[in-house]
This record gives sequence, structure tokens and C-alpha cells, in this order.
Amino acid sequence: AVVFPEIYATKNLFPGGNKNAWKGFYASKIKVILPPEFKNNNADKRTEFDAENLILDNLGVSGNFTAKNIIDKGSAIGWQFKVDEVKVKIDVNRLTAGSFKGAIKPGAISSYLAFDGLITPETYRLTVKVDKADMNMFKGKLVFKKDSWVKMEVDKEKEQFRAEAFLNGWLNISDTSKTSPTDSLAKGNKI
Repeated sequence: AVVFPEIYATKNLFPGGNKNAWKGFYASKIKVILPPEFKNNNADKRTEFDAENLILDNLGVSGNFTAKNIIDKGSAIGWQFKVDEVKVKIDVNRLTAGSFKGAIKPGAISSYLAFDGLITPETYRLTVKVDKADMNMFKGKLVFKKDSWVKMEVDKEKEQFRAEAFLNGWLNISDTSKTSPTDSLAKGNKI
């Protein structure tokens, strides 16, 4: 049975108001895996696309779409990032919802931080899960409290990302020069 988006019923989009008079193409599930030649630079996994409840008719395209293993090495405001998965819901050619997952690597941090993103018709933003990270410049480890976050949102006027962060936790710094105990940097400094 065809699974129609809710808008078909609420906006009376069926011909003559009759659901049985609908004509078009429907697929409950489609999966496309790109050939190995199209894989990401450093990813072992191939890019794949899924569609559920795909409808093609005279009103346009509707369905739930997922893309996996999309970007392995991207850049946003100078921060490296990768996108593992993007999901979007399209109803009659209009984006109605979506989400994305991946990881981002801020400049001073040597490890990636996982993120979850939200896609709406107006914008898209991501929130980074911050727990701990290695800092290149201090030869140390940052340990963040659970209330820490990093957010990036698209600035449509400037056509670029805008970032902000709230980081709360500890910074452990180690002295690798082994000079003397008095020259060592303190451990456990609060940030």
C-alpha cells in the first residue's frame, strides 16, 4: 500500500479527493550504493543513498531520504569536519525536516568531536557533543562537563557557518620537557 505524506490528506491533493484515483510512482524502499570509484578519500565505506516511501507524481517528489558516508574531509570556518549521515523528509518538493550526524575538529583540538545536526526549512544547525579532547597547543587533555556545547548555524546572508561555544570543565597540562619540578605546568587547571 502507498504511504502518502500527511499533506496529501490535509490539503486534499488527491484527484477529485479520491485516494484511489492517484497516479504516479511509489517505492516503499530503495537503496543505491555508489561504485568503489566514488568513495570518500579516506573512508573505507562507500557512499550510499536510501529512500523510503518514495513518491513521484505530478505534484513532485515526496519521501524520506538518507545518505551515508558523505563527506570525509570537509572544512567550515577553518574547522575540519566529516558527515556520516544526512536524513531529510521531503513532502511535495518541500523540505519539511531533517537531521545529520558526523564529527568536527576545532583548530586547537587534535581529536574529532561527534555532532548531531538539525535541518529545518529555515536553517540548519549542529550541536557538538563535548566530553574530552586532546589539545595540541598545551600538550594536555581537556575534560568537559556535560553542560558544555559547541553550536554552528548557517548565516544565510553571509553564506557561511557561524559558530559559538560554551566549554566548562578541566584542562590537564603535562610538562614533557622533564626540566625540573618547579618548571612543570600545573595539572587540573579549571577552564
